[in-house]
Amino acid sequence: MAKVTSPLQSYDASGQIGKMAVHFNWKGIHAIRTYVIPTNPKTAAQITVRGYFTQSVAFWHGTQTTEDENAAWKRWIERIRKPWTALNCYVSLRVAALTKGHAFPELKSHTDRGTTSTSILFSIDGEGVEALTFRAYYGLTMTYTPNYQAGVWNDAEQRWDFTLSPCTPNTNYYYYVKCMTVDNDAQTGLFKKKTLAA
Repeated sequence: MAKVTSPLQSYDASGQIGKMAVHFNWKGIHAIRTYVIPTNPKTAAQITVRGYFTQSVAFWHGTQTTEDENAAWKRWIERIRKPWTALNCYVSLRVAALTKGHAFPELKSHTDRGTTSTSILFSIDGEGVEALTFRAYYGLTMTYTPNYQAGVWNDAEQRWDFTLSPCTPNTNYYYYVKCMTVDNDAQTGLFKKKTLAA
């Protein structure tokens, strides 16, 4: 794919030119690629991976429904510096895990359970996650989250509870949850909360 840095026929060109090149806009970038007719061999492996994509998109639409969760995935994209949407990011991580033969349990319903001047409390629930182990990683920037706290399974509420502490008063913290069980790659996006003033 070639980026266009000056006009080539026009800034708004799109579509094919004969059977040679295709102009298109991708995330605000005017680009050109060679015209190709994609092959579709439908091998067993290809069909399996397509199934992973279909399943992952369905899970995204079924579970990632809150503005808070969508914003968290967008922050994760900023962290890893990829030109993705929140959906692209989630599907990419999930398909990569499934392709390796790992599980990607669904984590959903991030719930803020209270913020004080020295701690951030929240919970995460999901399908079939009670037998797993989770950690919340947190820090002061999107890219540096060196601290962690293990989650505690709340059997009565069927959720994982987390307490990030000690924290500095009146400070923004970034955090995400990751599954620590072997061959389970589930994670959340990157959430942001500010502690209260002392």
